[in-house]
Amino acid sequence: MKLLVKSGRYFIGSALAIFLVGGIVFYFTYERIIDHEISELLQYESDQWAKQLELAEVLVLPPVNDELKIEPSESYLPTLVYTDTLLYNVLEEEPMPFKQLTNYAMINGQSYKITVRRSLIEKEDILYMGMFSLAVLFVLILLALFWVNRFVSKKLWGSFYQNLKLFQGYDLNHSNHFQPIESDIEEFDTLNKTLVKVTDKIAADFISLKEFTENAAHETQNPIAIIKSNLDILAENETIKGDAQQRLEKMSSALQRVSLINKNLLLLSKLENHQFSSVELVDLKKEINAMLEDFKDLSDALMLNEEVLISETSQRYFINKSIVDILLQNLISNAIKHNIQNGFLRIELIGDLLTITNSGQPLTVPAESLFERFKKGKSTSNSIGLGLAIVKTACDSQGLQIQYTNRNDEHQIVVNLSSLKKE
Repeated sequence: MKLLVKSGRYFIGSALAIFLVGGIVFYFTYERIIDHEISELLQYESDQWAKQLELAEVLVLPPVNDELKIEPSESYLPTLVYTDTLLYNVLEEEPMPFKQLTNYAMINGQSYKITVRRSLIEKEDILYMGMFSLAVLFVLILLALFWVNRFVSKKLWGSFYQNLKLFQGYDLNHSNHFQPIESDIEEFDTLNKTLVKVTDKIAADFISLKEFTENAAHETQNPIAIIKSNLDILAENETIKGDAQQRLEKMSSALQRVSLINKNLLLLSKLENHQFSSVELVDLKKEINAMLEDFKDLSDALMLNEEVLISETSQRYFINKSIVDILLQNLISNAIKHNIQNGFLRIELIGDLLTITNSGQPLTVPAESLFERFKKGKSTSNSIGLGLAIVKTACDSQGLQIQYTNRNDEHQIVVNLSSLKKE
């Protein structure tokens, strides 16, 4: 959820809560004010009628109606009595609410009971109109404040979103210095300075690591090549036999293993540093067939039954060519090397799913650990345990999903290519 949307929801929610509480307070306060005004009006009318009767030369009682009733009384109560009552309205054919005041006046030694009433329908109409007007006013104010808040927020956060977009597009392979857009807001200015400081440090570390990787690739391969060359010369020496010859063979095998580990670790480092960033249109069908041809001798030695199923739809994706070679080489090599005599190898490319299934020995380690470095399906295997780690890192660098499953002696790896752009 975006920041402006979330802040807008909080704003509207807070405003609604304030309006609800304010509306309730306004309703009951307004009701009390109206009720007080009606009470004062009734008292005023009652006093006026009492004075009018006292000043009259000939006492004539007014006719009785819904709002006034004056009648002689045998008792006299000096208190004012306010009550609510219902009177039937002939026109509306339903009872109507009234507020009435009962008062007593002593005129010429005679007690009179004066009852004045006021309809409460007007009070309810006033309350409803007041609440409706308040609701309309609140909606208008809320809309105005919402758009003002949105406009102000966009203006204030504009530089932040611009810098966020710049930061998302920042690539160490193409730029070593991150230059944000300046802001006159102190907090954003502090954030920009921090980002520049952090990115400069990351860029310096990246360059240092990249140089180390390149230097290591060059400096370590030369000594290994020299040692290998000398071991080959010693191996051809006919005077070296027996135990010495076996030791030479072990040294040569170990050196070959070190060379392979060094090569794969350097490859992993390059993948993690996103040094394979360029993309081109690659025909996966063509690359799969070419890779199978490269491993044909190894496959024939195991007498594997190969099956390739590729859909007729376009299988051309925009991806780094080196990444494709790394993926296919390690996956197919892994599927063949860990296969069994007279086993099978099935490669499917249907839709956006690349599936490689092969026969093999049952897994002796947890399946979830196979993509970790130096993890092997069998502890006695000659593999160095970096093939699937390289595959996983290559997939992560391209945003591809990879999944491994196994059932007894059948192993399957599925690579989801849906995140790649197709032709």
